[in-house]
Amino acid sequence: MDKSRSIAGKVVGTNLRAVRAEMELTQEQVAEAARTTAQYVQEVERGAKLPSITMLMRFAGAVGIAPARFLEGLTVPKTPPAPRRSRKKK
Repeated sequence: MDKSRSIAGKVVGTNLRAVRAEMELTQEQVAEAARTTAQYVQEVERGAKLPSITMLMRFAGAVGIAPARFLEGLTVPKTPPAPRRSRKKK
C-alpha cells in the first residue's frame, strides 16, 4: 500500500472505529448490517484495508451516517506540479 493509501486507510479506520464505539456497536453488528465479515471490519479499523466507495456507503448505511464522515480529517497531499512540455516550433 503506498503512503497516501496507507494514510487514507488509517483515517477511514479510525473514523469507523469511533463511529462504531459512539453507537455502541460491535464489529460483528456492523459487518452483518454492511453485508461483510467482522474480520474485514477489523482490518479496515486497523488501517490494513482501504474500503471501496461502495463499501464505505454500506458501512455508512449500517451505522446511519453520511459516507463523508469516514473521510473527516483526511487531507489531500501536496504534489509538485507536472513539468511543462515545451512546444515544438513548426
